[in-house]
Amino acid sequence: MSMPILPLALANTLWATVAAVAQSAPALQLLLEPSDAPMMSYAIIGRLTAVTPADVFEIEVSDSGDITDVFIRLAPTATAELADRTSLAAGTPMSVRLCGTLLQDAMIEAPVTSGTFYVPNLNALQAEALRAVWQGRASCSTLPPEVFPIGQ
Repeated sequence: MSMPILPLALANTLWATVAAVAQSAPALQLLLEPSDAPMMSYAIIGRLTAVTPADVFEIEVSDSGDITDVFIRLAPTATAELADRTSLAAGTPMSVRLCGTLLQDAMIEAPVTSGTFYVPNLNALQAEALRAVWQGRASCSTLPPEVFPIGQ
């Protein structure tokens, strides 16, 4: 003979489940949002601009054996900011850092309106680490020191 479930006990059980789901949804959303910690930066005329994972639209990796090239495409707002900064800086150097490691020192010849950074000569480990930071699976501070040794 089964015992009938009391309506109050059933209501309490259901409410506790709903409350737990409601509380975990914001936490889950927070975990899924891109980090606001910088993954890269660029400096033009002494001004440092941080680029967070939310500023990056796409990372494309081109692997050709020992050399891996990475294309970092910025989101529209970050693209506009890069174009503005580079439009005033023709003929000046721009340094690009990934997780604190200097990767490029280049002369700005014209405004960078494409919003794309071309990062040559990485290795596959660095390219995958950069993608992991962008996707939120890692952060610059949690990468092993051998990935970007100078920056850490």
